[in-house]
Amino acid sequence: MTDDYAQFEVQFLDDGTLIGDGMIDSGEFQPEDHTEPVQFTESTVAPPDADEAVIRIKLINGGDFGLDRPLLWADQVQFQEFSDAPTTFDVDGVETGIEQTLEPDWTLFDDEFGEDEDDRGFDDDAVITHFGGGDLGGSVTDNDAGETAELAGGDLQVNADGTFSLTNPTQTGTFEFDYRLGLEGDHDDATVTIDVYDHELENPLCEEWDGTQQDQPVGWEGVDISCLDLEALPFGETDHTAVGERSFTDNYINLDDEVDTEQTVHVVGGETYTVSGQYGTDAAEYSGTVEFEYLDSDGNVIAEEGFTLENLQSESSTDFDRFTEVTDAPDDAKRATLRLTVVRPSGHEDPAGVYFDDLSIEAGDSGEDPVNARDVTTEVGIYHAFEPSDTLFDDWGNGVDELGTPDATLVNFGGGDLSGSATDYEPGDSVSFAGGTLTVEDDGSFSLEEPTEVGTHAFEYKIENEHDSSTATVEIWVRDSTLLDADCDPNEFDAWVDVSPGNGNLGCIDPQRSGPVDPNGEQSPPVGSYAIGDRGGDGYDAVGEQTVPVRDGYTYELAGFVGTEATPEDSYVTLEVDYLDEAGTELGVSEGDDVDLSEMRSEGTTEFDAFSDTTVPPEDATHATVRVFINSADEMDLGGDAYARAYVDDLSFELLGISPEANDVDGLEVGVDDTLATSLLEGHSTGADGVSLYRVTDSNEWERLPTRTRRPIPGSPKPTTPERSEPTTRPTVLTTKAKSRWVTVLTTTAKPGRPTIPTAFQDSVRWLASSPSSSHSPSRVCDPRQAKPDANEAVDGMAATPAA
Repeated sequence: MTDDYAQFEVQFLDDGTLIGDGMIDSGEFQPEDHTEPVQFTESTVAPPDADEAVIRIKLINGGDFGLDRPLLWADQVQFQEFSDAPTTFDVDGVETGIEQTLEPDWTLFDDEFGEDEDDRGFDDDAVITHFGGGDLGGSVTDNDAGETAELAGGDLQVNADGTFSLTNPTQTGTFEFDYRLGLEGDHDDATVTIDVYDHELENPLCEEWDGTQQDQPVGWEGVDISCLDLEALPFGETDHTAVGERSFTDNYINLDDEVDTEQTVHVVGGETYTVSGQYGTDAAEYSGTVEFEYLDSDGNVIAEEGFTLENLQSESSTDFDRFTEVTDAPDDAKRATLRLTVVRPSGHEDPAGVYFDDLSIEAGDSGEDPVNARDVTTEVGIYHAFEPSDTLFDDWGNGVDELGTPDATLVNFGGGDLSGSATDYEPGDSVSFAGGTLTVEDDGSFSLEEPTEVGTHAFEYKIENEHDSSTATVEIWVRDSTLLDADCDPNEFDAWVDVSPGNGNLGCIDPQRSGPVDPNGEQSPPVGSYAIGDRGGDGYDAVGEQTVPVRDGYTYELAGFVGTEATPEDSYVTLEVDYLDEAGTELGVSEGDDVDLSEMRSEGTTEFDAFSDTTVPPEDATHATVRVFINSADEMDLGGDAYARAYVDDLSFELLGISPEANDVDGLEVGVDDTLATSLLEGHSTGADGVSLYRVTDSNEWERLPTRTRRPIPGSPKPTTPERSEPTTRPTVLTTKAKSRWVTVLTTTAKPGRPTIPTAFQDSVRWLASSPSSSHSPSRVCDPRQAKPDANEAVDGMAATPAA
């Protein structure tokens, strides 16, 4: 018997300081039989403030036999948490591919994909008793360990020892189930999350980036390729246009001869895949390389499989070219890697100018080229005929349609505001759309004749060849002459094109903004606190313009409010209208049909004055360009700034109607004692009558106006303009314009001297009458009881009130 012994000690620490409680000391521990090992076991409770434990093993030499070492050993020393109930941890981040088998060499108890290992008790006696819930449905106790249940279209088996398998899943997505770990009546549950992927690429259009300075594409690996806006490259310029917002390209951080990015997807062995994408290059010295490699279950590249495309250079420096490769996955393939490489000739340090975009991996062989229809966004003027030279297949801002091989044709259209689906109509059909007539042909050409409904209208079209098909949406904005951003919201002021000379610029400004070099004025805009003005404050003129559709021969009113400060006294506002034909050529307009709103200033310095003028577009005019000109005085000494301090607000350019034209009526016959019933406005061989303009003058008399009124009427209130309706051959109210105190009406005479009053005007315009004459023209307004017209007189018991 030897005097050697072992001693086991445990001491707890609080931030390095020894705690006297909870210690373990085995004392002199010896086996009774030196041929049989003995286990020492003792438990303790850690003090509440303990954060560390010191485990000490002492092997003591008793001094016998004259040896300098003890003749005993300690093995399998364990110090672990011991509790009555087991503890589980969720398993997350497990992934597999469709039609593959997931059977990992780790168990659900391990910390391979969990926060920690499951606590299965002192001797790891806890086992999985049940599984279920989540995407399996029901509860965790629905399936006993060892059974099989359906998950993601495949077979899930979970065993008592923590091993599990998912065989042949057919559905992609994220799937969950729960398992229960049990020990002597106690249990704990955990959730397992499995992602099932297929061959589809993440972020194929470079539409997502990580937000770092390099804007690296999400879902791709490689630090030298970024998602960059080709219209605003940080290191140069290109004439290529991204399919979406950005394209894959060299971020010009590392000047290696080759830089790349890659993404790995799941594939099914024995299946065929079509790999496609677009590439563009700026110069002949640079090129791109595309590699596609298959990987086995261990992640090793399978030799002599896949493909490599080298020296990719686009035929032009403006358009992308497309590559398309059909490849068969070997039977042992589990994954595949698509790698994009930008190649810069050795010694070159300038940007490579190589771009990739619109990448895809599709199952099967869909033909040499894919079919992709692109969305179309455009606009047309109300009542215009829209027959563009470009087809739906051309680039309307989202790229040219890819018609595949052989070329796809347009096979159907419909859906959207046409209701139904994209397959409701055949090529060549003409259907009602936006109040007009829409026709779409199989070659992508289309037309929209005279739409009458203002707003955005949509329909879908479908293209198809023998391999593939694709559907896109067409949005057509039918707009009238309404000016956008007319009341100046500084957060939404992009409809005006700034054409200011020098450094001046047009924008939204608060006239009362205070500061050392701010306007510091007194003017109060009629709408909100901002008005259109010179926001540069540098002494240059500010000019902006906006183009809207019009109808030739119709009368339009340009109206709004102008405000100026006391100084500079030489600044002013001028508004101009230029007319354009369908080709964009400027047309001449007569002085009588042009606007005269030049060098305008307000009478006061605290309130804006109303202004208005009418204009008639010349023949063949399809659009009008409304131009705002803010003049800055040549010399200003205003404490260091040079703001014009001249503003316009609440601008409008609106359709009133056609100019009045009365025609003689002759050829009418009626027999004695018979009744003649006819319209004096409708054509009787000489044409139909038009409309007239009237206003209440300062002396409260009704006055017929010419086709326009030149200057604002002082003191005119800010109006609320009622909705207009188009003129017809029947008596119809066209509009009221309180800001210039005039009204447009269509009048007729039922009996000589008896006015017909449009119902809509009975509250605001108490009477209007046409003087009977041989021409039946509404030449003046009169009270049939008086020789002179008087707007304050009553007719037929109605109180007369001037129009406001």
